[in-house]
Order: sequence, then C-alpha cells, then structure tokens
Amino acid sequence: MTGNEVTQLEHNHPLFLQASDVPGLVLVPTKLTWPENYALWSKAMKLALRGKSKLGFVDKSCVKDMYRGELAEQWEKCNAMVLSWIGSTVASELISSIMFASSAKKVWSDFKEKFDRCSLTRIYHLWAEIASLRQAPNPDCDYEESRPSLEHILQKRLLRFLMGLNKSYSNVRSNVLMKRPVVSVNEVYAIVTQEKSQRALGVANVNKDPLTMMAGRPQYNRSSRMLDLLY
Repeated sequence: MTGNEVTQLEHNHPLFLQASDVPGLVLVPTKLTWPENYALWSKAMKLALRGKSKLGFVDKSCVKDMYRGELAEQWEKCNAMVLSWIGSTVASELISSIMFASSAKKVWSDFKEKFDRCSLTRIYHLWAEIASLRQAPNPDCDYEESRPSLEHILQKRLLRFLMGLNKSYSNVRSNVLMKRPVVSVNEVYAIVTQEKSQRALGVANVNKDPLTMMAGRPQYNRSSRMLDLLY
C-alpha cells in the first residue's frame, strides 16, 4: 500500500473499523459469569467477531508482527476495540483481568484455561448419569493410532473410581477433575488412602489441596485390589 494505508483498507480487512465499531459495544447478549455458560459465550463471541472480521485477534491469525508503520498502530486500535467488546460481555469481577492485558488473544486464552471445563469435569457429570452404558471393546492393536482410545479408557476408569467416592471426599474429587495433566487412577487411590489415614488420626486438613500430598510419594501398584475392581 502507498499513501495513507489505513484509509485504503478493504471493508473485510481485519484492521478495518466501521463507524459503528465503538468501545463498549455489546456484541452478544450472553455474559460470561461461570464455567457453566463459557461454551455458549465463547461460541456466540466467535460468531460475532467473525462477522466483524476480528476473529483473528483472539485466534492469533491476526498478530501485530504482521504489520508495520501506521498499520501496526491500527492493529493496536483494533486490539483495544476487541478487548473493550470482550469486557462488555463479561461479569464485573472479570473486567480487571482485561484492563491490564496486552492483547485480546491473551484474555481469550486466559478465559479458556479458567472456564473451559469441557474435559474431565463435564465428562464426569455425564458419566454419573449414564454409568450403566456398556463399555466398547478395547482395541487389539498396539499401534500409535490406538493411543487416543487407550487414553479414553484410562479416563473412564478414573471417572468410575471418582464416582465411587462418598461425599466426604468431594474436595478430592473436585481437585482431581481440575488437575492438568490428568491424574492417574493410581495417584488418586494413593491420595484417598493417605487422606483416609490422616482422618483416622484426626489430623486431616479439609482445606488443603489433596493433590499436594502426592509430592515426592511413590505410586501404588496396579495390583491393588481396589484398582482391580475398576477393570
């Protein structure tokens, strides 16, 4: 481009701002408040940002390094605009994390990490309702293609174990479901056993993250009778 590069931008260019693109614009009616409505909020925001040709500011397909000169400054304006739009669709207690963010992509990634519980937590609640569903046969091959299936089976065994815990171990269950990377059944069994022993001695701390008790401790052997019941 030559001359004033900003004024020569096409209307569908990610750096183009329409007269209606103003700070604080509410793009979607759904407000992000809790993990339960994150999926709906993120889907609605993606559609709205795509319609504004600004999806690239959250999926990293439009980054500042792609531009120079006044286009780089225009990117900053658009980034600030997207940050403002995100801020207008979240709960008030989340706004502070937006105000000090360097990019819309960073905010988007932080919200996804914080609120996207579509993996183990959501799967756990589904399994609690469909626990009677039959398990599919295990794959017979040891090839790399079978790895996702194997990981899925291990997750199901973990979820079955967690569903067998009574309410007094709800803090253990919650922390395990939130843990990344996913904790193995062996580790969870060790956590539960240790906490049970501490409770018997009257020294359990219910406010302590039970996963911290695993630091430096060996895993239990898979031949444990409790684990055998999961197979």
